[in-house]
Amino acid sequence: KSVRTVGTVRIYGISSFKNTLISTERNAGTVYYLNSKYETSGKVSDTVMAVTVDGANVIYIKVNDSKFNLYTKNVKKDGEQVKVASNIQDLAYLSDGKTIFYVNNDDQLVKYSGGKETVIKGADDIDSLTVTGDDVVLFTSDDALFYVNGSGKKSLASEIYGRVSVLPTGEAYYRVGDKDSFDVYY
Repeated sequence: KSVRTVGTVRIYGISSFKNTLISTERNAGTVYYLNSKYETSGKVSDTVMAVTVDGANVIYIKVNDSKFNLYTKNVKKDGEQVKVASNIQDLAYLSDGKTIFYVNNDDQLVKYSGGKETVIKGADDIDSLTVTGDDVVLFTSDDALFYVNGSGKKSLASEIYGRVSVLPTGEAYYRVGDKDSFDVYY
């Protein structure tokens, strides 16, 4: 058995963690891929981890000269790191881990998927960026709320107050109005 319970403590055997990403240093950002033979490969170190995705790949940020640079790496195959973008301002990703949205240094929203970048038309001067539990990409610009529709944008609301927030259930909510009087929408 790979998991057993002693009193109220659960004990996990190493077999519980094969074919997965593991971190060996707390808060240090070092991640390895632990294969089915319990051997590690694909080390990613000296980075600030943004997110791990699909069990084999990582998306991470490297800070160089106060600029946040976005990279991906297949740690399962011990692949080379791929630089996606330089000097990004914000980052969001879909649950499949294969599609990344980021705000570039020109305040444009960019979709990165399958090694290709697509600038989302009309998505400029981005204030905040988030993804709902249904993989809907939401962003605010000039106190208005939009969602990504293909390679363009669609408006959802104007006069947004504050940031869009996503609940643990995956639902997004936002406020319309000002600090003295606002309505909350889901």
